[in-house]
Amino acid sequence: TAQGLYVNQKNAGTREVFALAQRLKAFGANTVVFDAKEVHGALAYKSSIPGSFASVVSYPYTIEEIAKLIDYLHRIDMHVVARICMFRDRLMASAMESWRYCDEWVNPANEDVQEYNLALIQELIGLGVDEIQLDYFRYPADGKTESGVEGKARSDILSEYLERIHSVTSSRQVLLSLDMFGIVIWQRNMDVGVLGQDVHKIMNHVD
Repeated sequence: TAQGLYVNQKNAGTREVFALAQRLKAFGANTVVFDAKEVHGALAYKSSIPGSFASVVSYPYTIEEIAKLIDYLHRIDMHVVARICMFRDRLMASAMESWRYCDEWVNPANEDVQEYNLALIQELIGLGVDEIQLDYFRYPADGKTESGVEGKARSDILSEYLERIHSVTSSRQVLLSLDMFGIVIWQRNMDVGVLGQDVHKIMNHVD
């Protein structure tokens, strides 16, 4: 059973994270979730991936040596979870017009958007995380249902992409979890059609 806490990007880049982890261990907890990519789009750590996919030369990051952070957490028996905000990404929505869906969102159906996020996931796996937690893995609540891809609903776009991600994480023995937008739990057709999160389609592609 996972028991732990969530650490935002700011605290993950300070010594506070070490103190929090030690307190967790003292209380018998075992999990730390940290923000690898928040909705503003900048990664919490230095990576060449944003620049290889888009016109992002630099960005502010808070974790100086992410591999050492993960190693430290493992040495005190913590399960390390990297949270990634997938399609709500202000940085890339601003920098890459072809990726932009609207305002703060990139297009989930865009192949480059998918490859970019998959590359980040693979990098984090290589850095040693035990679990990938996907957030904002959905379309915005814009009242629309079109995916922009002929013959495919928004839920098809997301479930097919999630299957690809899961094949990567499972092959590396890394867990995959997903934050659900609360209202879709009721599985009303309109909510599923707009947001694209269909429980029945995605349930077999997460751990």
